[in-house]
Amino acid sequence: MPLAATILLAGALALAGEPVVEAPRWVEAPAFGWPDGVEPALGSSRVVLELLVDERGNIESIRVVEGPTPLVEGVVRALDGRRFVPATEDGVPVAVVLPLVVHLVPPPSPPPVAPPGPLPVEGGLVGTYRLGRGEVSRQTITAEELRTTPGSLGDPLRAVANLPGTLRTPLDMGWLLVRGGDPHHSAVYIDGVRVPLVYHLGGFTSVVHPAYVERVDFLPGGGPVRYGRALAGTVDLVTRGDLPDAEARVGANIVFAGGFASTPVGAPASRHTPGPVATASASLRRSYLDAVATPFLPEGSAGALPRFWDWQARVDFTGGGSLFAFGFVDDIDIPGDDGVTYNVEVATQRVHGRVRTPLGDRELVVTPALAWQSSRLEREGQEGGRVVELSTLDARVETPDPGDGSLGYSAGIDAQGTVANLLVLGFQREVPFFTPDVYGDLRVGRSGGSHALLGLRVDSLFAVDQPARLGFSPRLSARHPLGARSALEAELGMYHQPPPVELLVGFPEGASLELDEAWGGGLGGSVGVGPADLTLDAWGRSYDSIAADEADGSTDTLAGLAYGVDFGVRLRWQRLVTRARYSYARSLRREDPGDPWTPSTYDQPHTLGVVAALDLGRDWTLASRFRYASGFWVGFDGATAVDLLALTDVELRPSSGRVDDYHTLDLKLSKRFHPRGWTLDAYLDIQNVYNHRVPEPVITGSSAVFVDFLGYGLPLLPIFGVEGQWR
Repeated sequence: MPLAATILLAGALALAGEPVVEAPRWVEAPAFGWPDGVEPALGSSRVVLELLVDERGNIESIRVVEGPTPLVEGVVRALDGRRFVPATEDGVPVAVVLPLVVHLVPPPSPPPVAPPGPLPVEGGLVGTYRLGRGEVSRQTITAEELRTTPGSLGDPLRAVANLPGTLRTPLDMGWLLVRGGDPHHSAVYIDGVRVPLVYHLGGFTSVVHPAYVERVDFLPGGGPVRYGRALAGTVDLVTRGDLPDAEARVGANIVFAGGFASTPVGAPASRHTPGPVATASASLRRSYLDAVATPFLPEGSAGALPRFWDWQARVDFTGGGSLFAFGFVDDIDIPGDDGVTYNVEVATQRVHGRVRTPLGDRELVVTPALAWQSSRLEREGQEGGRVVELSTLDARVETPDPGDGSLGYSAGIDAQGTVANLLVLGFQREVPFFTPDVYGDLRVGRSGGSHALLGLRVDSLFAVDQPARLGFSPRLSARHPLGARSALEAELGMYHQPPPVELLVGFPEGASLELDEAWGGGLGGSVGVGPADLTLDAWGRSYDSIAADEADGSTDTLAGLAYGVDFGVRLRWQRLVTRARYSYARSLRREDPGDPWTPSTYDQPHTLGVVAALDLGRDWTLASRFRYASGFWVGFDGATAVDLLALTDVELRPSSGRVDDYHTLDLKLSKRFHPRGWTLDAYLDIQNVYNHRVPEPVITGSSAVFVDFLGYGLPLLPIFGVEGQWR
């Protein structure tokens, strides 16, 4: 059917009348009981939750509205693995937020349950709101998986590395590698604001405390037009707008320690307005792995372990709006193969705001942000080094599509003004530039049902004393459900991003570099069979121009090609939850059209990962993670790798230009305790159980700047940690 006819038909359906909505129903209702180990002195208690139930009937997220923490935890555990027959609108499955009220009575009285029976209907909709538009290739991670997955230390962003579409980064440094792209080709957003650096050096954790995270969405194909300035995948971290009035968390492990607290602020605006004026929260974390490891390492080698600290502060106003500020400082010493040491330091301080206001029957969202960030690379005995400082002012103004009806649209402007200051060995240059990107899209069809999304983003770059750059990025995605638990998905689009700042500002050729450009798409689908959910995606991407340093030392553009297949499966069987993924992916580059294609530094044809968690009962969980990846491409036979911890050089004999394949096993044993009035999590996370280390490229994570040698990753590392939560 032609697109115009499809739009006219969808418009006619939208005007035909109010939609017919059917509430979700339990596939098998859970049995809620008083949790083991919780003192009955709490008396009869009520737990109120809001469940986000997606169009497949899965519980995608849970928000706590009311209830003591020990009882809430018991109800949440009872919900684990439960499914719904999804809600429908005019026969089309849709996502809803579902109120759930559970009344618990301590033993010996039987615990009556109030499962969701008749559900409140507001404005013809089931629940309180619906999930927006359901972009294709969206993947989410549950809170329980975050708590039990080995290697993530409970960090939502670190857990993204276990999802199909991601490749392993060298030395597990934490930089995102998605579908054949380089680290700086993927974008991470926090509340709609592009953030260039979100992982601490070493990759142990991100720079945002998990208490602030509501959900993390991973879009390996790049996502719709509201996401830009990236050629590969997108991660969207949404912070919590419903922090509890009073909560405290304190935790520590052998890598870092930290705390989080929130509290109500101010009195009600009037006696008719219940609750506080605002909720304020703050957190602080500090690493000390280098100090812990010093007695066990050769003198001077502990500097190769990352050192960091971070802070966050937030105010959420009852009437709407928020301010979120955060910052961090990281540094690490890297011994080079030339006998000298490189020091890498990265830092940032940021303030994000958010204001929501009605705009007719829609909503206008304004998200301003102010940031300063710095990256420094210094060579031992060399004065000046290489320093890049960026001062930025961001402003996103958008009216999102609420997802109602058969037609919808969104539009916005994603603007950023930046002053880049580059200092290299005494040479200094300062260049301001501006990127006022505009975007908009049209949805045809109902969210959760068969629908298509057609959008256009105009990417731009205006720099002083340089020609203006414009890139038109059209994108099309479509989704067609085949049933309650299966669907077909497709996407196609163009993507642009500015060249790395170091090349744009630091080299004469930078003034003539165009926007980096890529186009591509994917075709795949998902299906649920019994206790298993499977996904399969085939994808490809052509990089028409990538700014980079060429082999002769000049700065120019390369061409790239990436393609592959991603397979994922998530299986729930009784008390066992397993997530497995396999990717075949190629990432190729060439300088000139007649040159042969050669693998990029990050080319890893085969990537395999399996994560399994077994509920042992009584709040004990045993989890494991196995990972395998093809060795990184170095392009020649015969090389030397530096063991950063032993301070020794190791001669290598790569096969066919690659270093050894990577494989490792991690184990985690965790236990949740419920002392009266608070919760205590304790875990032993053993990483690299059989101590397998391979040579890998050492990267700094500073845009496209690399330290050109090989190193070895961490050995067997047992991490014991605890965290207490009061609420």
